[in-house]
Amino acid sequence: MSIVTPSLRPSAASAIKKLILGGRALLLTAVSVGLLGCATTQQITDGPPPRPETIEALIYQWDAIERRQKPAPDAYRDQYVAALKALSASLAETEKWRHRAESQ
Repeated sequence: MSIVTPSLRPSAASAIKKLILGGRALLLTAVSVGLLGCATTQQITDGPPPRPETIEALIYQWDAIERRQKPAPDAYRDQYVAALKALSASLAETEKWRHRAESQ
């Protein structure tokens, strides 16, 4: 009478299954660490509050208005963000040109 023993060598399907499960676990760990890092960071503001003519002051004013009144619709917020980004890019480009002109 012979006893049939299962093969000690894992099948290819078993190896692939373990690889997929390991990849999922690794991905889940990476995402968890990433989210944890984002959730625990704090914004640190250095220096005095922004002057009234700066973009940061506009953002603070917008936030103050939203705290006093109900939040603006998403379309308004998106447009406001786009306008501030365009303004910031324009000011940065102006500074580049000014710096180039001064260095010549």
